[in-house]
Amino acid sequence: MKYLKTLLASALALAVSAPVATAEWQPRKPVEFIIMAGTGGGADQIARLLQGLIEQKGLSSRPFIPIHKPGSS
Repeated sequence: MKYLKTLLASALALAVSAPVATAEWQPRKPVEFIIMAGTGGGADQIARLLQGLIEQKGLSSRPFIPIHKPGSS
């Protein structure tokens, strides 16, 4: 029973503190997408689709910049 109370108390503490921690963070410079493939491929198209959606819907106050680094992972 003591284990269950400790587990529930820990879960409650995490649940209460998580929204506060995420609400404080804001990007201060442009957000960089690292794309591990060359320009024009499927990964590039998906990254540019996400970039367009983020900017169109106003989900971030900072621009998202795709950066190509072929061979990285």
